[in-house]
Amino acid sequence: MVRDPAAPIRRSEGRLMTTSLATTIALIAPLCGATAQPPASAIGATPLSPTYQGKKHIPYVGHRLLFVWSGDIAGDDVETNRLLRFARTRRIDTIAIGAYDVGYDNPNGIANYTDFVNRAHDLGIDVLALGGCGWFTVPCDAGIPGQDTCWDEGWGYYETIALSGVPFDGIFDDSEPYSANNDDWWARVEERSQNFIDYLRGVDERIGALPFYHAIPFWYDENPDLLLTIDGETEPHTLNWYVARLVDTPSIMAYRDHAEAPDGILDHTVGEIEMHPAVIGVETADVSPAKITFWDEGYYAMERELEEVYAAYGAHPNFRGFFIHDYDAYQGLMP
Repeated sequence: MVRDPAAPIRRSEGRLMTTSLATTIALIAPLCGATAQPPASAIGATPLSPTYQGKKHIPYVGHRLLFVWSGDIAGDDVETNRLLRFARTRRIDTIAIGAYDVGYDNPNGIANYTDFVNRAHDLGIDVLALGGCGWFTVPCDAGIPGQDTCWDEGWGYYETIALSGVPFDGIFDDSEPYSANNDDWWARVEERSQNFIDYLRGVDERIGALPFYHAIPFWYDENPDLLLTIDGETEPHTLNWYVARLVDTPSIMAYRDHAEAPDGILDHTVGEIEMHPAVIGVETADVSPAKITFWDEGYYAMERELEEVYAAYGAHPNFRGFFIHDYDAYQGLMP
């Protein structure tokens, strides 16, 4: 895909900033409902595999963002130190962390996250407030089977964070609209896509000057059913085109375990890189199918593939770095 010169990409100068359909839903079980808990780790037993034969020196190419879904780290001195030490050893310069105690105005939330963010800043690490739920992307009167919340909760969550005074460096939303009710999404894809764009616009209007980041799957510009004429446009555009008009830097879930063709990270991100700013993300959890994660290949193999991606995109003006999903699994990667 070539860049659409009519695409009005906004606020695109940020430093950083950050599957298949069935596996996307399994990979990230984001916050849904005010009483929901952060998703459990997907770590399994460390697998056996051949020893990595490549170079051992790790250059850590590109800016690095780390997903941290846990809402129990801020306020825990031991776990805060553990996370920040790990981030430094992996050259992470941005952490996106679940900020549920702030977004739902829980006791000590502001104090705990202010302390966490300040400690990260002392180490030169930016911190984004992370959240997300597929149901956040639909109206409250949508009446979709299984619906337990709606965009009012999502908007309230991020607005509360923005007004909290915690010195976050931005908002990272991982609300994946197809994960709410897959059948409903594809049966009413144009309507639900418009709902999704309305949700993103609502978040943007409520977070003030905070940079706004959002995770998208790589197939938003590959599936022909997502070439849409919505949001007042008179010509069709891919769904990622609409997203890129509202968020600072779409963050692509390019979940493959190799860089090159066929079916590699580069294959699935070239359209986005040519169209808008992008962070490129990889998966490290113990999930299936094996091709979407580096769990089996391990740490050094992942870095080797990221070097190949960086060699292809490092000089491109739209490349904004990498994100790693997620902290719990990343720690468990074999060498």
